[in-house]
Amino acid sequence: AEGQRLLGDEFIYQQDNATPHKHKDSIAWIKKNFPRFIDVKNWPPNSPDLNVLDYYMWDAIGHNMHWDKVKSYDSLIDEIKKGISSVSKNDLLRSVQNWSSYSSNYVVCYAIF
Repeated sequence: AEGQRLLGDEFIYQQDNATPHKHKDSIAWIKKNFPRFIDVKNWPPNSPDLNVLDYYMWDAIGHNMHWDKVKSYDSLIDEIKKGISSVSKNDLLRSVQNWSSYSSNYVVCYAIF
């Protein structure tokens, strides 16, 4: 599958419940391209803390954007790109390492409740 080819066998796609991500065509494509697919029904509810993009990356991008410069769609895209490029690889890797220890604690807590 294309997802495996691009990202490797260990990659697991986690679907959130965003409207574009739950469209039937999106789901069909995801299932075809990501054999290791966790759909929204099998993922803990309200768990952005389990996704590096949600608990770290989007916040870091947003803090590095110059929102006052966003006047149009194109300027928004430019600022998002600048925000992405301003996040250091080391900071992202550190957040992934922190996630590993955090997720272990979450699994224990989730199992208890």
